[in-house]
Amino acid sequence: MKRVITLGIVLAVGAFAGCSKSPTEPGEGGGGGGTTPTVGYSLFAMVFKVNGASATIAQVFDSTGSFVSDAIIKINDKQLIYFNGAYYSDSVTYESGQTYNLVAIIGGDTFTTSATAPTIDDVIITSPDSGATFPAGSAIPVSWQYVGGTNDKYVMVTASNGSMETVYISDFMDGSTTSHTIPGSATDSVGVYYIQVLAGDYNTIDGLMDPDPLDKINGSFLAVVVWDEVEINIGD
Repeated sequence: MKRVITLGIVLAVGAFAGCSKSPTEPGEGGGGGGTTPTVGYSLFAMVFKVNGASATIAQVFDSTGSFVSDAIIKINDKQLIYFNGAYYSDSVTYESGQTYNLVAIIGGDTFTTSATAPTIDDVIITSPDSGATFPAGSAIPVSWQYVGGTNDKYVMVTASNGSMETVYISDFMDGSTTSHTIPGSATDSVGVYYIQVLAGDYNTIDGLMDPDPLDKINGSFLAVVVWDEVEINIGD
């Protein structure tokens, strides 16, 4: 589970980023409440499903980037539990088409938003095969399919190296998209790479700052995603 949680944090911070749409456009019925606290805070929360496992994770930071441990984070009236830098719940799980309502009390102020899961149960990468090897600098065609319904939200493709450093993030694509090519400029170093396909939705939280240490997120947010991942090798 540790790898799933770690990947969840990496993807939540790095993948739902750089969107060409306005920050609040993808969400349904979202929008934030409350005033900006005296000390700026930031938050991301993520309801996710990968390889059949589903859970919820959130992180809150103060203006110095330090973890905030005394916030109250609820999703659909279920409170997340703080442990070691993050808030967790295994009782708030991904359900196809479910709307998730977030209430966060941070520094005495209340913030709200919501996001709705796409009407799919899973996403499965059909190409490349796990363990495939490509020459350095190769463009990597990626194909996938949805399980359980039609993706009415958004999809994107990311790639990371063996150190879990993100080396490529696609733009958000319409959910009906089922293929994308990672450019060769992202695979110019030899080693293990992880290819991820994420399908989901998100909405920002008014009154909070940008939590992304990479400065790619357009504000604090709640994301609901399913994803699949394959490991490939980039050789000489």
